[in-house]
Amino acid sequence: MRDMDLTAGNRRLQKRGRDQYKRKDYKAALSSFNSALSRVETTSIDILNDRAATHEKLGDLHAALKDGRRMISMNEGSCAAYRRTGKILQLMREDKKAVRIYEMGLRNVSPNDPDFKLLSESQEAILRVTRDPLTILPTEIALMIVRYLRFDQLVSLTRVSKTWRAFLLSAPTLWKSLDFSKAKSKLPYGALQRYIRCSKRQVTALVMNRRMSNWDATLNRVVGDCPELMHLQIDSIGSMDDLLSSTRHARNLQHLVLSKGIGIPLYFVYSILKSSPTLVSVEFHQVTQTLSGMPWCGNVLKLRALVINCSGAEFAPKPNIGPLLWSLGGVRKLSLAYCDVGTRLSTQDGARMPHLEELRLSYCEGEPFFSGLPSLRILHLISCAEIVRLYTTWTELPDFSACSLVELSLANSYLLEPEDLIRLVSRTQELQYLNLSQCCCITASGLKSLLNIGALDKAVELDVSGTVLTDRVVEQSIRNLKQLKRINIGNCASITGISIKALMTKAGCKLEYLDIDGCRNVSADAIALARNIPGLTVRYGISDSKGGKKIRYG
Repeated sequence: MRDMDLTAGNRRLQKRGRDQYKRKDYKAALSSFNSALSRVETTSIDILNDRAATHEKLGDLHAALKDGRRMISMNEGSCAAYRRTGKILQLMREDKKAVRIYEMGLRNVSPNDPDFKLLSESQEAILRVTRDPLTILPTEIALMIVRYLRFDQLVSLTRVSKTWRAFLLSAPTLWKSLDFSKAKSKLPYGALQRYIRCSKRQVTALVMNRRMSNWDATLNRVVGDCPELMHLQIDSIGSMDDLLSSTRHARNLQHLVLSKGIGIPLYFVYSILKSSPTLVSVEFHQVTQTLSGMPWCGNVLKLRALVINCSGAEFAPKPNIGPLLWSLGGVRKLSLAYCDVGTRLSTQDGARMPHLEELRLSYCEGEPFFSGLPSLRILHLISCAEIVRLYTTWTELPDFSACSLVELSLANSYLLEPEDLIRLVSRTQELQYLNLSQCCCITASGLKSLLNIGALDKAVELDVSGTVLTDRVVEQSIRNLKQLKRINIGNCASITGISIKALMTKAGCKLEYLDIDGCRNVSADAIALARNIPGLTVRYGISDSKGGKKIRYG
């Protein structure tokens, strides 16, 4: 009987407290709820919930949180306990902890509970409102995500808030690669040094631009402050001697890129190659010819990739780099532009580059030096008409089947005759890419003969733009290339909609890209047919013959 009187008394106190709460008399309500809780041995979750709400209104969030956690400990299946505790944590700006409370509630509360949906909505609401992933994601996950961002994006993120700045600058792994190529204002060394300190002097890659103040001193200090520097790219230099000294003292430097805009003489190229034995990859994008300079002598056996672009000597006698080529015993990728490759050496001398896999020559002159290269897989001879003519007319053409050539580009080879081209391509067995763009001497019958010899059965990409390609060649030959996925027949004046329809209607069409740019005789219905093929990208546009702008249709 006494227990029933106590229960009835608690209900009266709870009802009185709720009435006082509604009248916003929160202190009186708190007194009523305290009296109710002190009258029974077994605490009521409902009264605790009411008292927590009252503490919340009075601004005592810690007392409210204590009641909320007590509710959870009393009944882990109470939906009200998790909702109240989560709400208090949100008011305390502890969103990360609030999310965890809601997740715990969703695991422990029965889905059949009538308030389960409200609990789920509370979690969804905080996730929608919360924009800062640092308040939700574990540190390791957040770091994994921001590692995908570029350097300039990371720098922008440091300006979001003090929390983000402290988080990002405290992660050394994010600052191992510094790229200042997009800097728009002058950069003092202090700005660069800040990120070097953030990396704990573990910078491995650095891209510098011309906005660096006191460039030479900056480069020397960087080399001293970054003992693990492996990749260096610059687009401006002060003193060449200082650059040479810096590369010499960078003991772990493996990749060096001197961007276009840095005109350096050929002898300086030789000096860098000789003084930096650790280099594995070097790119010189603007080399100038000099009348006086030291000749090349020595070996760079560790070098695996070399790019030399002598565009600075485009209208002058092209620099002769022939002696350098035969000291590249370990090179795998070689790209030369506007160079004189020298005179042809013997096949035995050609074997001095046994590991060469990729060779790209653009606007070069001289004699072919790439016979007898057993590992060659990619050969691009762009605007090297004389080299191609000599190469294809010599009787001892190499057997490309021995080196598994997969890419061959002879673009702008205006001296190339059809029979010579057929002799060259017929020696390939694995060719997947062929570029014959702007080869104006090749006739339609020559193209047809080339496509019918079987050497292109595995071709995936074909570029015959700017040639005399006709509809008959497309119908009888190109459409039979079963593996073809990309084709460029742009600027072929004889091509009409017949060719497009023949390509689209062939059995097992695998085309993913079709370039018919500048083909004025292609009908609109053929273009519409091509665009309706799933997975096919069509590029088509024509230029106004009167000098108007190009109209792009796809």
